[in-house]
Amino acid sequence: KREGRWETAAAVLPHRELRIDESGAIHVRGKTRFLGYLTDSGLQQPFDAEGWFATGDLGRWDGERLEVLGRKDAMFITGGENVHPERIERKLLAFPGVEQAIVVAVEDAEFGARPVAFVRMAAGICFPDEQSFRSFLQARLVGFEVPDLFLPWPEPLHSGLKPRRLELAKLAQPHFNRCVQQRTFRNWLKQHPPGWKRILRCGERQVFEVVDHGSAEPRGVFVLADLRQTVMEWLLDAGNLKRLLDGTTGIPVSWHPVPQAITRSVRERIEIVRLLEDDPHPVELEAWDARNRERLTLSVVTTSGPSKPLWLPLEFRELSVSTESSTLDCLVGIPADLFPETDHRPPEQVLQFGVCIPELEREYLIRTLFRNEASRQRFLGWKVQLLRETDGTEREQPFWDIPFQEEQALEAIIRQLLPIDSKDWERSNTPECERVRRREFQVRLEGLLGQGQS
Repeated sequence: KREGRWETAAAVLPHRELRIDESGAIHVRGKTRFLGYLTDSGLQQPFDAEGWFATGDLGRWDGERLEVLGRKDAMFITGGENVHPERIERKLLAFPGVEQAIVVAVEDAEFGARPVAFVRMAAGICFPDEQSFRSFLQARLVGFEVPDLFLPWPEPLHSGLKPRRLELAKLAQPHFNRCVQQRTFRNWLKQHPPGWKRILRCGERQVFEVVDHGSAEPRGVFVLADLRQTVMEWLLDAGNLKRLLDGTTGIPVSWHPVPQAITRSVRERIEIVRLLEDDPHPVELEAWDARNRERLTLSVVTTSGPSKPLWLPLEFRELSVSTESSTLDCLVGIPADLFPETDHRPPEQVLQFGVCIPELEREYLIRTLFRNEASRQRFLGWKVQLLRETDGTEREQPFWDIPFQEEQALEAIIRQLLPIDSKDWERSNTPECERVRRREFQVRLEGLLGQGQS
């Protein structure tokens, strides 16, 4: 024992023999070896023909001293590397205030297994933050040995009984699964950062893309209008849609291909998409003016420079929301300052943030639309822009297929997070309102197209 800590390396005492086999297992024999185990059926002698006893421990030679690495049945493999929990535990015991530590293996889809540590602090000492443990161990262990998670010592273990690793591993697994999902969620949001996104405009009007899903390959045309409703009315007016689709005289448009890299639930022939500044688009684009019924060539200049969206410092919040059938815990990735002071406020802008609901095994990219009025930000509506399943599948604009329970949960999250006036909420465009509006629009479109074919 040295400096209040037990060492795990020592010289072999006289009259003892010791060997380490190819697997690292320690075997002993000698005059002091025990005779065996006394059982109801007699004396059981667990020795080989040469008298060697397998201790169940793993070790290695450090010069002439034996270093005990840990129990053979406690060792596990992570990403092809052997991990000895006892080695990690010894390092944790050197952390100031740690009274007891035990490391267990939990199942991990990527590495096979990963270490999780249970730590008991001395009386009166608060449980440190995870980064303190992590930084301490990173200076003393190989990277793959550092636990992914540090959990407080479970209450039932305060009795002083020797903890059972298997039971603790079962206790740690759901915590680890949640940790992995949160880590995956954070990485996903790096690809789709939360923040304010500006609507693509030319002057005071917005740029929309009308997408034709009925052609052999999806194709689009840009339209300049005040509102989405204006585009709808233009398409429904005086045969514009028919001429637009077949390219007849009067609307000589240049269709462009629309990539479909992400799975979508397309249930409409014609889709109207409001474009944002950071959506892919040419600097100069041809667009139809839905107000003046003419073709224009637009030079699109974004208001926020190369970075385009207004990204803000991100924070993660844990929330609980209630639906008609259950209470759900969720993790939200959202800008720390929701409504920052800025020199330029466009007429309308979109706030994007992420939601992870572990119980539903889904992650959502939410977009909320606000209009800047004289003294406030008026809430106009929300939608799910992107949905990610636990298998990594992404679906864009999946509002057709989100169950009622999920919409309830997401609405509750939005109302907890954002200062939305109740009257604004009642008048806002929800996914259900959007489905109704799109169905009615598609019915009218199909009627017009059917008349053109008869």
